[in-house]
Amino acid sequence: MLFKTDDELIAERYFRSSQDIGALFGISAGFTCLQFPDPRPFAMIVTALFFLWGYLSGDGYRRVAKAYLKQYPGPLGGIRFAFTKLPLVVLCLGFLTLIMMGAVTAERISAWGRFLPPSPF
Repeated sequence: MLFKTDDELIAERYFRSSQDIGALFGISAGFTCLQFPDPRPFAMIVTALFFLWGYLSGDGYRRVAKAYLKQYPGPLGGIRFAFTKLPLVVLCLGFLTLIMMGAVTAERISAWGRFLPPSPF
């Protein structure tokens, strides 16, 4: 991919890093939270750590963020930006939010097992 400026290169590296590491952390931590009797407080802690990691790892990116967000004008521009550049991160945050709300539980996930074909063993 060709970049016009160094700022675009920095932003693209940040997005790639956020997608890879952020998604892996968010999904695995979310499933780990489900192992506890009440996963909601643990999901809140994980979400706070998720945002902290995103903030601390985006040092070089923050200086170009304002210029990059100009490509997504309007009141919903930031949301469109997140869905187009960081879809896996949005998915992880949605998953953690559903855990915090109590909508996703280990029992509900296990209930989906009845839709699987029977084990051949």
